[in-house]
Amino acid sequence: MLKNFFLYGFTLAVLQLLIACGAAPEAEQSVLKDVETDRAADAGDQAAAAAEAEILIVAFGDSLYAGYGLDQKEGFAPELQAALKAAGKDVRVHNAGVSGDTTAAGLRRMDFVLDSLPRQPDLVILGLGGNDLLRGLKPADTRANMEKMVQKLEK
Repeated sequence: MLKNFFLYGFTLAVLQLLIACGAAPEAEQSVLKDVETDRAADAGDQAAAAAEAEILIVAFGDSLYAGYGLDQKEGFAPELQAALKAAGKDVRVHNAGVSGDTTAAGLRRMDFVLDSLPRQPDLVILGLGGNDLLRGLKPADTRANMEKMVQKLEK
């Protein structure tokens, strides 16, 4: 009896997963395309703003920097930018946070992020390592990755 309960429960869970991963209806796909178009336009606006700002700061980190689960204007980067502007600074804070990022993934994507900027940043804030801990990665590897990122930034 207990074996059948687990079998039915497992089958139901797999079925729900398959249904959830199905293709989105056409109306939802249209909305998703509109969001992607808006994001591309925002990226162009952000690049122009970064090129024009006197100070360019890059917030390079994980979900805490990306603002996971928050509105786009409520994350670390937009809040930092708003606080600095309120203090009279001509600054643009570029959000380079990726949810779930480890130091190894950050090291691999750092060149891409830096090359995609309109100019060299004046400051980079590194906020990685929490996901390394959660995934049980060796602290020595985390330190080595962070040191390599700092060396890249010093160049």
